[in-house]
Amino acid sequence: MGNSGKKYLMASKTRKPIFVFMALAALINSWLVIAAVGDDRLGRESLAVLKAPILWLSALGEVYVQNFYPWSAYAAAAIFLLLSWWGCTARLRSHRSLCFSIGFAVLAQLILVDRQLADRIAAELGWYGPDYPVPLFQFDYVVALTLGLAGYAIALLLAVRAMVLNKREGECTLRAVDKPIFNWLDCTCLVVIVTIGAVVRMYALNQVVDYFEGELSPYSAAATSLKGMFVANKGISGPWAPLGILYYLPIYLLTHLFGTTLLALRLSSAIIGVFTIVVVYLLARKLSGRAGALFATALFSLNCLHIGWSRTDIHPHGVTAWPVMLICLVLILAHETRKLVWGVVLALLMGLAWHQYPSGQSGVAIPVFAAALFFVTNKWQSPLTRGQVGCVVIGVILWFAGLPVSYY
Repeated sequence: MGNSGKKYLMASKTRKPIFVFMALAALINSWLVIAAVGDDRLGRESLAVLKAPILWLSALGEVYVQNFYPWSAYAAAAIFLLLSWWGCTARLRSHRSLCFSIGFAVLAQLILVDRQLADRIAAELGWYGPDYPVPLFQFDYVVALTLGLAGYAIALLLAVRAMVLNKREGECTLRAVDKPIFNWLDCTCLVVIVTIGAVVRMYALNQVVDYFEGELSPYSAAATSLKGMFVANKGISGPWAPLGILYYLPIYLLTHLFGTTLLALRLSSAIIGVFTIVVVYLLARKLSGRAGALFATALFSLNCLHIGWSRTDIHPHGVTAWPVMLICLVLILAHETRKLVWGVVLALLMGLAWHQYPSGQSGVAIPVFAAALFFVTNKWQSPLTRGQVGCVVIGVILWFAGLPVSYY
């Protein structure tokens, strides 16, 4: 069998599980949304049928908080040591550098988000003192920022070193190590992960939390009209917030489908959160293969911070994740295939990156800096074709072209 025959056979084996996953995921999530809306109209908490298993899981969570949470700092240290040990036992130096890079990045992120960990590190190192110029109640912020940023800087240097060593060793360490076939096992696991992620994002969404924050209520109200969302996005004759059109569109769609209710407002965040789980899988599958992708997706689906963002009616932080990850995924596809069509998609995504909350707008810089880093570390070889480089330039122009749509 020739190469074309093998490719056709691989594609045929992959196509059916993909279609089944898409159909099942769409059906299950549609049922969850419809059931949630039905419960809300009856005055019950959304997805009330799942109350028993949710309460059981909540009881386990209480046990963890009461007995194991104080040990979270040591658990973080154990993760760092495990990754470091894995790096020490790796055969190639590029693998070792990459493992150490991931370890430092994990530790830096934990320090930045866990003030308890930063406080404990400062206490263990004896950094508390009466002569320190920063007040004691602010000291953990200083420690977290210093150690966290230092950890990320080390992680970046180690990642660059891994790329340089990778070229010398003649092996790509960032590509998937298994066959890129989406089989029935992948389909089953991903359906389960996405369903669990959807349930924890939609259960009791109309009652937990049991009050309406209302901080962004003028903008949420404006999102119920196409004209209103553009007026609010520019702050014409009223207040302004840098939310972006990607904040308004889901609210517009959900409120027109299910009415102007608190549940519809929060569902706009929840559905985007579920969609992001699939995007995480696609990117992780491209970077690390089947096992790594399923593991990363499972962790992300139960990530407490993203669950909170997916249940909010306040700020659209969760909306900023999927455009950035799609930019990374399409950039990799453009590099691997050298096809102009992926360059065009990349340019559109880069332009789209402006129309969201500021924490995701900087995603437009990823293709620029990634291409520059590749160019420098690979003896001045371009990772993209000339046409694709032109698309990146167009993407930057589209990003700046979005400024007039907002307040700027």
